Amino acid sequence: RTRLGDMAAGTRSQNREKRLDELSTFYNKIKPQPAAEILQTGTLDDTTVAMLMGRLQPQHMGKIMASMQADYAAKITKIMQEL
Repeated sequence: RTRLGDMAAGTRSQNREKRLDELSTFYNKIKPQPAAEILQTGTLDDTTVAMLMGRLQPQHMGKIMASMQADYAAKITKIMQEL
């Protein structure tokens, strides 16, 4: 069971990484203001948003963060620091 559980966890992790790569490609292509609005809606959990932000082009990430509400951007920054 442990071995099957480890394999399932590895598959989930690989799938999550693939989805994050796909999302980062999408968010790198859209304008910062709409991206910030979408990310703040709570559709994705805060940890996922932080992981996604870390995959974006640094300049684009900065523009998205600047377009977010300050308290939300601070929360995501703190999570990014802890990852």
